[in-house]
Amino acid sequence: MVWRFLRRQVLTSRDVRGGRFTDVVLGGLNHQIEHHLFPSMPSPHLRRARIVVRGYCEELGVGYPETGLVDSYRQTLASLHAAGAPLGTPETTWASRAGAGLKGGSLGGPTVDGARATAVR
Repeated sequence: MVWRFLRRQVLTSRDVRGGRFTDVVLGGLNHQIEHHLFPSMPSPHLRRARIVVRGYCEELGVGYPETGLVDSYRQTLASLHAAGAPLGTPETTWASRAGAGLKGGSLGGPTVDGARATAVR
């Protein structure tokens, strides 16, 4: 049970390498693994917990995802782009919905009356 919790928290998070400047700029969010393992630990102590957690993960053979600041932003933006890509497809644009019988409201958005979209005039 503990093994699964540790594995889930470590493998679904990543830490951002950096010094005290990174800690201040990111408000301690760069220590995501430690934060997920110890959510009530004050952020100034997460840096020290990182040493213990990293060593324990190494001892157990669990990967410890860690990246630099720029690469972290690159990964985040790539993930957001991948998640948002289906929203930009022709079948989900406003023009295609309008062509499917949905009319725009007074502010340009659809208005819904019950289950039927109607125009506001």
